[in-house]
Amino acid sequence: MTERTLLKQTDTDTTDTLKPSTPKPNPSSKSSDGTRYENSFVAFIERNSFPFSRTVLFLLYSLHIFSKNSTVHTWTSKLVTLSNQTGIDANGYPVYDICNDDAFVVLHGVLLFMFIRSFLMIYVFAPFASYTFRMDKRAKVRFAEQSWSCFYASFSTIYGMYLYYNSEYWGHLENLFAGWPHDKMSTSFKAYYLMQIAFWLSQIIVLNIEEKRKDHYQMFGHHIITSLLCIGSYQNYYMRIGNLILILMDFCDVCLTGAKVLKYAGFSTLCDIMFVCFLLSWVILRHGVYNYLFYYAMANAESLMTLHRCVPGVVEEKCWSRFVLYTCFVLLAILQLLCIAWLYSISKVAYRVVSGTGAEDVRSDSDDSDDELEDEQQSNEQQLAENKKN
Repeated sequence: MTERTLLKQTDTDTTDTLKPSTPKPNPSSKSSDGTRYENSFVAFIERNSFPFSRTVLFLLYSLHIFSKNSTVHTWTSKLVTLSNQTGIDANGYPVYDICNDDAFVVLHGVLLFMFIRSFLMIYVFAPFASYTFRMDKRAKVRFAEQSWSCFYASFSTIYGMYLYYNSEYWGHLENLFAGWPHDKMSTSFKAYYLMQIAFWLSQIIVLNIEEKRKDHYQMFGHHIITSLLCIGSYQNYYMRIGNLILILMDFCDVCLTGAKVLKYAGFSTLCDIMFVCFLLSWVILRHGVYNYLFYYAMANAESLMTLHRCVPGVVEEKCWSRFVLYTCFVLLAILQLLCIAWLYSISKVAYRVVSGTGAEDVRSDSDDSDDELEDEQQSNEQQLAENKKN
């Protein structure tokens, strides 16, 4: 089992929507594009992403464990532990503020996600697909990709909901902004937010080392905007509303990738049922609840953040400005426009499900169809050659 086969990664964000299959292009063109990619530098990086991340992490953890009481240990600690503890809460647990050293934790997180993704795809999901469903090579790759995405989205949703349920803003939207800056984070909350930043940055890397697909630039734009929102909200203490928005996005991803896993496993009926759940979650959460939060923030954020507004000529350690706040609003609006555009594609699939045709994945299946057409052509050519010999 080669790493190249299993690391032919396709991004599985919510933008990787299900859609009716498109006409199959000329297989010779597909073959030419595939050969060009296989010989490219980015393909080389992708093939070696697993051993690279594994080696770097091994060296990092080894140095951290065996270099205690040294300068090296000081630097490795910045990578593997949270920084800037500012005190303890009423229950005796540490609280943290943001700091520049958080960038080291994010860097560690990016490497860790690259490793975990590759490891699970190669040694868990792909073998499970082989021995349980007897899938062919391409379906196995797709199954592994979607299983990883479903795994992360499920974990992130549960983690985010746990933090939200135990927060001051559970059932009290005014606390999203009241009392700003929210600079006393628990260990679990700070780890959660840095984890999200690291994940989306790693997705940008994955997207740009994989073979480009039709919606590459849409996906790239989505990942950039999401990463900017995560970093900006963290740097400016808007993590509470960021937590809610990430939950909305991640839950939809669970339904989407779950539908794809069922599809590649051959459970067509369950796939269609899961797709209906995905469609409902998309409309309700990404367009209903999301837009309500967006409206609430625009209408109330400034009036709720009564203190620490930046004043020209006055130096404050922590203050908020309308420019930064409205920049975040603009990015949220762009993200919503992307979701609206993808809703059009999703509606086409909904029609197919209702009409009994079934849901299909435009990114995975269109490429798979091309490959299958090419394989079929090669098989026919081989059969003709054998017939001539006989």
